[in-house]
Amino acid sequence: MGRRALKFKHKPVVLQKASSLPDFRASTVLVANPWKYVDLWLRREKHSEARFYWQQAEQFFLASRMLPATASPLPAYYCILNATKALLTAKGQHYGSVHGVSGGKTLGRKGLRAERVEFRDNGVLPALTRYLGEWKGQEAHSLYELLYNLPCIHRAFTVTYATSKELFIPVREPRFVVRDGSHECWFEAEVEPAVASGHVTQKLPTGFERDRGIDDAYIVRRTNRFQWTFTAADEKANLRRLCNYHHSTRKHMFYVYGSSRLWYLKRAAVGVDGYVEHTCLPIAYAAMHRLSELARYDPLALAKHLDARHNWLLTEFIDVVPHQFVDEIASELTGRDFMPPGVRSSTL
Repeated sequence: MGRRALKFKHKPVVLQKASSLPDFRASTVLVANPWKYVDLWLRREKHSEARFYWQQAEQFFLASRMLPATASPLPAYYCILNATKALLTAKGQHYGSVHGVSGGKTLGRKGLRAERVEFRDNGVLPALTRYLGEWKGQEAHSLYELLYNLPCIHRAFTVTYATSKELFIPVREPRFVVRDGSHECWFEAEVEPAVASGHVTQKLPTGFERDRGIDDAYIVRRTNRFQWTFTAADEKANLRRLCNYHHSTRKHMFYVYGSSRLWYLKRAAVGVDGYVEHTCLPIAYAAMHRLSELARYDPLALAKHLDARHNWLLTEFIDVVPHQFVDEIASELTGRDFMPPGVRSSTL
């Protein structure tokens, strides 16, 4: 079955960082960090309230960089909270006056498994999950489970807990293609050769399959399709179908913030203990909230965690996740991809 790259405005259509309302017309923004760009974007779009929250988020972010790990989760969480408020405010989403998450201890458990995090019905976190199309009602997870499901620290997690299964399949060139001689389009990506094997097929989430018609690369694709018509009059309808399809695809695809484009397909939940069916933003929000509670109300318990076998994992989370979260929120706000300067890519 022949297929070719789907193009819009003469550019190949590739997977975007923004899961909701990506701007397929825009080029990648090359910037050391997105704070200033987003601030100017919010001012231009006349989102004054959202801009206030964004500026507060940056101040909390900077404060968190100056504190040790026993204290930095508190301002880091308020960075995450205010960045989320900026997104929800700019998008006209109601979120109320509460955070929408709480934590506690689970009796009989030890370590990170004892730290319980509960998603509530109302507040900022549930508003975020609703906006992303991930609302599941009230739910509870351990801090162990939440950290397990974050790709930006997954290597640290699997080193710390060596018996845990790999959740993320590295892929490259995530793109949208169209069947030759038709209007049928779908998403596909190439599994990194270092991990490509028959075992990958067994791990694919529902709605994904290997393209058996390609022998020289391990291509995985969605079984679901969407239509693209090649007339200028149908541009709006094409973009609407593409955005809907892209949104449902992004629930399975995760990226890691950095100097190169690192994309991962999250494996199926079957046979995996501790699988959390959320994307990175709600998971990071909830996990950092629990650490901020410990930093504020039980700092000795946080200090014990940081002295335990999982100290490297927690330190990586505290150091890396604020960068990842801000990058994702910036893309959701503006619809654009952000990369550090000096990155060369044909998809820019």
